[in-house]
Amino acid sequence: MVKLCSNFALPSPLMKSSTRERRYPVKHRVQHHWVFHILFTLCFLVFVAIGLHVYRDYGVSIDEYSQIELGRVNYERVVSGSEALKTNEDRYYGPVFETVLYGLSHAVQKPLHIDEMSSRHLIEFLYFAASLVVFYLFLWKITGHPGYGLLGSVLLAISPRMFAESFYNSKDMVFLSTSIFALYSMSFVADLSFPAVIIHAVVSGFAIAVRPQGMLLVVVSVVGIFLISKKTILQKILWSSAYIVLTVVSTIAFFPVFWDGIPQNIAGFLHRSLDPIGVPTYYFGKFYTSPGVPWHHLVVWIGITSLLSVTVTSSIGLVWFLYRAYKEKQHRAKASGMFTLLFLIIIGTIGGAIIFRARTYDGWRHIYYLYPSIIGFSVYSVKRCMDLAKKNSRIWSIITVCILGLFVLDGVSAVRFMIRHHPNEYVYFNQLTGGYVQAKRNFDFDYWGISYKQILSYLLSLPRRPTKVYFVESFPYVQFGMAPALRTHGFTVVDSLTEADVVVVVNRYDKTIPSAGFTKLYAVDVEGADLSAVYATRAYRALLNDSPKMQYP
Repeated sequence: MVKLCSNFALPSPLMKSSTRERRYPVKHRVQHHWVFHILFTLCFLVFVAIGLHVYRDYGVSIDEYSQIELGRVNYERVVSGSEALKTNEDRYYGPVFETVLYGLSHAVQKPLHIDEMSSRHLIEFLYFAASLVVFYLFLWKITGHPGYGLLGSVLLAISPRMFAESFYNSKDMVFLSTSIFALYSMSFVADLSFPAVIIHAVVSGFAIAVRPQGMLLVVVSVVGIFLISKKTILQKILWSSAYIVLTVVSTIAFFPVFWDGIPQNIAGFLHRSLDPIGVPTYYFGKFYTSPGVPWHHLVVWIGITSLLSVTVTSSIGLVWFLYRAYKEKQHRAKASGMFTLLFLIIIGTIGGAIIFRARTYDGWRHIYYLYPSIIGFSVYSVKRCMDLAKKNSRIWSIITVCILGLFVLDGVSAVRFMIRHHPNEYVYFNQLTGGYVQAKRNFDFDYWGISYKQILSYLLSLPRRPTKVYFVESFPYVQFGMAPALRTHGFTVVDSLTEADVVVVVNRYDKTIPSAGFTKLYAVDVEGADLSAVYATRAYRALLNDSPKMQYP
């Protein structure tokens, strides 16, 4: 069997322990870690280069204009003491990253010669890229080998939805990246050193100021102090108390709205965070509104939109972890360190959402921060197989090779999907849905409205003649981006379907044209399922056919 570098290798079942010790002394294994560092560095540089090449390709999400406004009022509160924040409708949404993003995006526009949306997308992507480095270090730390860090970071980077949304989802994907920073700083807290607790408290406060789900990370961190640390009970109580106080102070510092009155604004923050009401959610062919969404909604969405290899191996890893915790006293006593905390994050989030009927819509984007923990259990299952394979077990060597082969095949399939359907990677579903036409019948599709940018490019390519355009669903990008551009090119945006020559539909849900008088002119589709489409009257279609450059069947 071909031997891989270091103790990430699959040992031959025929190799005796004494022979293995001579061939793979500890010092020799550690020296070969540099191979994985080089591989990760190369993968990371390629990933960043791709991001720098494509960041201008993505459209504008539904929330982007409101997020810019949130950043503006917080930035002006910090810089000039503006009072506009007090009356802003979204003042209790996480402000810290939006404030920084607003300032940085305006600072880089002129030097880079890009517009505001492109500058935002670039900065958001680079933040995600930085978190991949930390994820690599985190998995290396909790497994003891950088090969597992390389595996986990690559799985995160090539997950189509995560890759695409890292450019324009400044809430959920930013919180995913922030949670990775928090996990890494959390892994040092068990030592209960003063610098470690200070740093983790600041990171925890930053996380809460991005998303209120950061409070779960605080709870898990306190559990980690009591579960993993070898200090005395009194020391644990004192250090956890200090950590909580410092986290609260950091949160207030990162939340400018709290500066105008802490008690009433914290009450407003908690009220807004615990509000269960969401927007309509299309799930298995029916519309639901939280808190009336079925309990299994989040579990199903995680299963069908993660890489299939991650869905399978993380499920195995979770079951395996629970089995070992139940059966093996030593494992239970040591609590498996950080994997126990990853387990608590997953169970705490999903269990809490089910029990308290949390607000949920737009797939599972509000809990994207679980994905690093889920990938962590994919890595856990591989590590357990590797550990058993090292005990000269032929069957476990074969199983490990099969699992790694599954990752390779699934990764190639995901990358192929991303290349074929760029910039629409955000509608990725794995094989469990039975195809994209079936997925569209059952689930939310283009809930971000990102494909509208491609629709705009198409409309602007039409001949300049008097054309009336009607949008079935008028997202903010339609109002502030598309409509002004269309009017500049001679189009008229109308408010009634009966007035329109052209109708634009975006499939946030499974929408169809309400009139038989329109036929499809153009569509942005993924594997035969429309994300958005342009429909035209027969008369307008006939006018286009008169143009030598616009012939349609």
